[in-house]
Amino acid sequence: MSKPRPIEEGLAVVLRGGVVLSMVLVAAGLGLALYQGTQAGTGIELIRLGLLVLVATPVLRVIWATGVFALRRDVVWTCIGAAVLLVLAISFLLGAAGPA
Repeated sequence: MSKPRPIEEGLAVVLRGGVVLSMVLVAAGLGLALYQGTQAGTGIELIRLGLLVLVATPVLRVIWATGVFALRRDVVWTCIGAAVLLVLAISFLLGAAGPA
């Protein structure tokens, strides 16, 4: 097998870190919610934060990759990454606006 390149190592760290952080937040929120009972406000908020981190992890991956491509002056892949980020931003904004 070939040795992983720095971009692959960086992407792996971003993805792994996001998943681990999300898992810790959800587990802590679940434990807190079970401990507090039906009024588990803080526990539920931790679970929501964990899920938000899990959803944001692939977006951070795209941001990371686009930045690396820009630093390498790879115009084609930088434009592709920027286009993906634009589509993600539009979809988040439309989703935040609520149903039509």
